[in-house]
Amino acid sequence: MRRSGRGIEIFSMSALDVLAMTTGAFVVMVTLLLPYYQRERDAFAQMEELHEAEAAVRAKSVSSEQKAAQTMGELADMVSEIEALGATNAALESRIAAAKRQMAKLNEQNQDAPPRQEKEGSLQNSAIEKLDVVFVIDTTSSMSPVIRDLSLSLRGIVRVLQRLVASVRIGFAAYTDRDTGYAPVRALPLTDTSKNLARVTGFAQSLKPPPRGSQTIDEDMELGLLRAIQMNWRADAAKVIVVIGDARPHRKDRTMTINLASQFRAAGPNNGVSTLFVSTPSSRSRGDIARNFFEVLARSGGGTFNDHTGQMFESIILSVVLE
Repeated sequence: MRRSGRGIEIFSMSALDVLAMTTGAFVVMVTLLLPYYQRERDAFAQMEELHEAEAAVRAKSVSSEQKAAQTMGELADMVSEIEALGATNAALESRIAAAKRQMAKLNEQNQDAPPRQEKEGSLQNSAIEKLDVVFVIDTTSSMSPVIRDLSLSLRGIVRVLQRLVASVRIGFAAYTDRDTGYAPVRALPLTDTSKNLARVTGFAQSLKPPPRGSQTIDEDMELGLLRAIQMNWRADAAKVIVVIGDARPHRKDRTMTINLASQFRAAGPNNGVSTLFVSTPSSRSRGDIARNFFEVLARSGGGTFNDHTGQMFESIILSVVLE
């Protein structure tokens, strides 16, 4: 009986030895492999960071490509505008040359004509050597693109006018509507462009619609025209007012506006009121009903009527050069 019990004890000790050896082996394996496991986790973390960085780089690349495409589109538009200006300038060069020939012919005729007794203060010579121009421009919100185009073109316009006459002065009477609650007219007196061109272009660039829009369709054009007539015009200069807008005066002020243009025309042999009608989305929504008024105003003022359908540069030059 003792032998059977001893046999069981030997078998039990062997099982414990095996279990201990297995546990020790497991501990050794865990100890050896733990650093590699930690490195694998670090590697996975680094891979995730790399994926995130790659995604960010791709997003930036897409954004850069979009910006590049937009820039290329803007450059293409600029090239088209430059080409259009080149064509316009070529046409204007021929008009300028024709105007110069006409002036030279007038000078020759005046030199050959017998002297006349002139009234005090009148012109001794009908040749135009001085030019005063006032832009009476609607500055409501619908005219924002036109105001921007005028400010960008103004320097070139002045240079062309300076080639036609020896002395050029530019003024502004920018009008809106009294119902906005703001001053209806902002003015720049007639300013010598040979000395103060920066002041003229700076004023044009500062023109902006009032913060609060008008509640009516019509505008206070007559106030802008009246302010222009009251400016410091030179007695011996050709005087031109150019009215630019897309809306008529208020009904009660339309007759007054026409009369102002007629009176300005009658005040001197070289006076004129030209008009430049701008077809804006706002005016087109009303069928461009103001266009007829601009035509009548130009006829009353002895000036020229023009539709602004192309470059502002050409539209202004055609409005300033009276026929």
